[in-house]
Amino acid sequence: MKIVLEPIFEADMLDCSFGFRPRRAAHDALQVVVDQSWQGRRWVVETDIADCFSAIPHAGLMSAVKERICDRRVLKLLGAFLHAGVLQDGAVRRPVSGTPQGGVLSPLLSNVALSVLDEQLAQAPGGPATSSWERAKRRRHGLPNFRLVRFADDWCLMVNGTRADAAALREEIAGVLTPMGLRLSAEKTLITHIDEGLVFLGWHIRRHRKQGTSRHYIYTYPAKKALRAIMAKVKALCRRTGTSLPLDTLLIGLNQMLRGWCEHFRPGVSSATFQYVSSHVWKRVMKWLKRKHRRTSWKELRHRYCHGQWWPASNQRELFDPAKVRTTRYRYREQPSPRPGRPPDEATPHQPRDGTRGAPGAGKLARATPPVSRSVTTSWPRYRSSATAGTASGTTPFTPCHPNPPKTTTMSLQPLGAARVAIGCVIPR
Repeated sequence: MKIVLEPIFEADMLDCSFGFRPRRAAHDALQVVVDQSWQGRRWVVETDIADCFSAIPHAGLMSAVKERICDRRVLKLLGAFLHAGVLQDGAVRRPVSGTPQGGVLSPLLSNVALSVLDEQLAQAPGGPATSSWERAKRRRHGLPNFRLVRFADDWCLMVNGTRADAAALREEIAGVLTPMGLRLSAEKTLITHIDEGLVFLGWHIRRHRKQGTSRHYIYTYPAKKALRAIMAKVKALCRRTGTSLPLDTLLIGLNQMLRGWCEHFRPGVSSATFQYVSSHVWKRVMKWLKRKHRRTSWKELRHRYCHGQWWPASNQRELFDPAKVRTTRYRYREQPSPRPGRPPDEATPHQPRDGTRGAPGAGKLARATPPVSRSVTTSWPRYRSSATAGTASGTTPFTPCHPNPPKTTTMSLQPLGAARVAIGCVIPR
């Protein structure tokens, strides 16, 4: 069902939505927030839709789906998916609103329902659809410009104006969500300036002065909530793993957890955080080893499990060290990637002449290998080609002049991505 519905609705979804969409990730949404802050949108309305997945009304959602889907069988199956019961505490509960939590279609259906908010803000004055000269005119008259960045039910509104303008836009968005049966979370709705910092998708984004200079830059750090979460997971895993098990069992779970967490927070200012996590992990593992061998001295533990050093390791693997992870810069997918040797004014699918940014993934399509022709020499003893083999694809069939000679032919081969492979039909004698 998801494979059928996703391409249909993906064609209409706007660029401000990043959650649970193909070729889009949380890092892309984070980079848009940074770019919009550089462009002057410094006031941020950060909020969350309260109980979004459980509060979406079925009637409004089905009406939005029927605008693009007319097959009754698909609509009937989708309705059965929405009204399916949820087994909770031994009883089946059939909700009248919302999408099943953890369902395959739930993220897609939530994006379909919230696309109304995206379209409303995109067409509003001062939104993304407003031209550059109109936005400049609005700023001269003291009117705000804004840009929405949404990841599922978490979103923030970047406003180029004043705090009062941001508050007015927040009330306007609340009015758009009310007819849909949704409301903003009062606890998570904040209006902050980029200099004060905001937390979005597990990252702390803040603009401050760079040390040793008078210039201000926008930095992204792992949020304290994300740091506390990984520390709690490490502590829980060390407590849950029994001391009767070998050290290798504990290292397998810790390495998987730490490697994924560091890979997510690698594109940012995360070196100090990685060093702090590394110190915490080392303490937890060494305490686990001390509980495992209560009468063994630290010197003996180092000799047995650290090979005379200070970092724990088993015979098969070593504890993953977050402090050794090098941070990098995330390359936003809608920005043209540098290509050495290419003139800057040469138009490509991911770098148009008009200066606009291409769609995500356009650069990958532009770098696809063009079809090439190769000469293939094939020896087919005791085989002959059909009279019509290869004529449709432009190949030249061959006719043997000897009962058993090696045959040589030239065929035009193309990559599989071109969906064309010229193959001659070979019939045995």
